[in-house]
Amino acid sequence: MVKLDKHFYMEEKMKRIRNILLSLTMLLVVILSTACTREQNTRTTGNTTTKVYVKEVRKGFNATVIYEYIESEDKIIKHISKTEGIYEYLPNMKNKEEAKNLLDPNGKKFEDIRGIKHSVEYQEDKFIDILEIDYSNLDVEKAKSKGVIEKEFEDPSKVPVSMKKTEKQMIEWGYTEQK
Repeated sequence: MVKLDKHFYMEEKMKRIRNILLSLTMLLVVILSTACTREQNTRTTGNTTTKVYVKEVRKGFNATVIYEYIESEDKIIKHISKTEGIYEYLPNMKNKEEAKNLLDPNGKKFEDIRGIKHSVEYQEDKFIDILEIDYSNLDVEKAKSKGVIEKEFEDPSKVPVSMKKTEKQMIEWGYTEQK
């Protein structure tokens, strides 16, 4: 009976960690969906600029978000989020195998969505979860149907994602611009 209770407890803790990681990923998507501008601008000319934001979510768990955007159009064209976690600071994820068991099933939802790339790099002491969204090529409807982005998220090919509004949101959420 004790072994069953311990197994159940471990499974519940793993579900909580999986939900935390999913929530962080969804948080970044929500930030972007609320940062959409109502102005329609379809120009794609001009040089791109990159901004990087960082945040220590908690000890051993850091987030980096990179935006590539067209400054003259206030239009984000690519978003890359990198979440790095050190195993020893995360409950029930003390090594590479435990991290794979937790994170790999979560990453399946990103498969087969045009404009989204997802990968996890497992190192000896930490993992790096990378999510890349290419707004110029995003299959918004498929991403919505798989629960990757919010239903309210507007198609960036019709309503560009504003860098100015996104930057304001990032700062409000405690991120710091890395210069």
